[in-house]
Amino acid sequence: MNRLSFLMIIFILFSCDVDEDPPEFPTGLRSHFTMSEGNPRVNLTWDKSISDDVKEYHIFKKNTKEDEFDSLTVISGSINSYVDNKIEWQEIFAYIVRAKDVSTNVGEFSDTTFVECYKASGTWTVPEYDSVEICIVPEVYSISSSFQLVIADSFVTQDDTIGVFIFSDCILDSNEWTGSGWMTYTYSTLNINSLNGEVDTIQTTGIPEYYLLDMSKPDSGYISFLSGNYNSINFIHTLKSCDGDSLFP
Repeated sequence: MNRLSFLMIIFILFSCDVDEDPPEFPTGLRSHFTMSEGNPRVNLTWDKSISDDVKEYHIFKKNTKEDEFDSLTVISGSINSYVDNKIEWQEIFAYIVRAKDVSTNVGEFSDTTFVECYKASGTWTVPEYDSVEICIVPEVYSISSSFQLVIADSFVTQDDTIGVFIFSDCILDSNEWTGSGWMTYTYSTLNINSLNGEVDTIQTTGIPEYYLLDMSKPDSGYISFLSGNYNSINFIHTLKSCDGDSLFP
């Protein structure tokens, strides 16, 4: 066998072993927003590609206001999670992931995951009412115990009403940022006695009202009442933690 024939055989043998098949794309890409020591971040996880020769994963990201994805990072094929701390408060981001194998073949992208960088934790105020600030604790996502809203603080004319809404404990759903509970309304009304002209103050406690709390928007929320007996109460998020510090710069 001459040298040329031998080299051709070697070339054919090695050519048969060349991998030109790209790896399967990752599935189950998930994302969720968290805060750690006041710093916002997005946690990404996915199910690894079923291909057994993945060398690395390529992660791409974009703000939903933008048209195209940009490369975020490249990580080892043995890892299927990543923490992105280069995000902006109240923005919505999209992520996709693809795999690259040891033969440098690049697979298709995964499905896209979207995440809004927001949590309801922090301080909320109620502009229409006199009240203490309501703070949602980020560790347990609950509001202050029996917080209250005050309607007026003094009588001026006949039929004036002063009162207090007292709300029971409420646990928020940490995905939907909604909750519910019971409210009791105690109020006093100024009346003039038609017989003797004297001023009477009549105090009444209403029956408990079931309420729904919605903090699903980054800047505002509201309480509505299932019975329809009361108008909704609107909240504003001040982006401050329970100790008064700003959540973000």
